[in-house]
Amino acid sequence: MGLVCHLFVVSSLILLTSGNVGMLGAPRILQLNNATLEKFGHELAKVAHKFNSEYGNSSLHVITKLVNVTSQVVQGIFYTLFVKFSPTSCTTANNIHVLDTSFPSRDSCDLTDGEVKY
Repeated sequence: MGLVCHLFVVSSLILLTSGNVGMLGAPRILQLNNATLEKFGHELAKVAHKFNSEYGNSSLHVITKLVNVTSQVVQGIFYTLFVKFSPTSCTTANNIHVLDTSFPSRDSCDLTDGEVKY
């Protein structure tokens, strides 16, 4: 009985210390590419709409950068998106936000902080 427990502990330690394996259930960083943008485009549009309606600022903000995306297997897949918002010259009264595209108002509004549109 003692031998079986010892072998289990050794194999667990090897799994935990191997470099590129990653922990089971730990967050995993996804690549930032066009496929990622297409996959999360609708969710990004919802986030931008919610941010503009709840932020309380008079200027419309758009997402200018997708900083990081992680996925984690829990009871399904949990995605975390880190984005950067930048203010534009448009006001929130001009916010004609249609949820079909990620950044519907970006072409008609200039960014006010010198950022490049995403």
